[in-house]
Amino acid sequence: MNKSWFKYYKNHRGVALSNILLHWPYLLRIIQLKPKKMLEIGCGPADHSVFLSYIKPKTNISLLDNDSQIINSLKRKLSNKIAKFHVCDITDKKDVLKQNFINNEFDLIYSQGLMEHFNKKDFKIIINNFLPYTQKILISIPAENYPNRDFGNELLRNKKQLRLVQISTDEVY
Repeated sequence: MNKSWFKYYKNHRGVALSNILLHWPYLLRIIQLKPKKMLEIGCGPADHSVFLSYIKPKTNISLLDNDSQIINSLKRKLSNKIAKFHVCDITDKKDVLKQNFINNEFDLIYSQGLMEHFNKKDFKIIINNFLPYTQKILISIPAENYPNRDFGNELLRNKKQLRLVQISTDEVY
């Protein structure tokens, strides 16, 4: 991939109401789960975590992305709202282990607009890499009718294709 996510978000101006409204069912579900400690993987500009930090100010939120420039930028902007920042390749189990998360550390691990960038094999690897650290993972994935191709490598799946990616606890290692 020739693009970088940092360059993609370079002119990002902060949390847009349209972004929150577009994803309100996902955000409402997070709020309903009442997590006290959360981790957003593939956070990008962390719009949803910033929004959640206002709605649930006592919640401990950590951010993780594979782009160190994004994480460094977020540290400068959000150190008063976000507990921890992590740079990590979510497909690399060794890199995830280096983050020193503890078993069931998080009440919820969540992401939006991340998993459509991964094939079925990597999708499963990512879920398995994070299952030890939470009982709940909530993922919002743009589907086949999503109007945008933000980065160009999105795999916009239909319901049937998503069912084929299901993870069973028997596959966790």
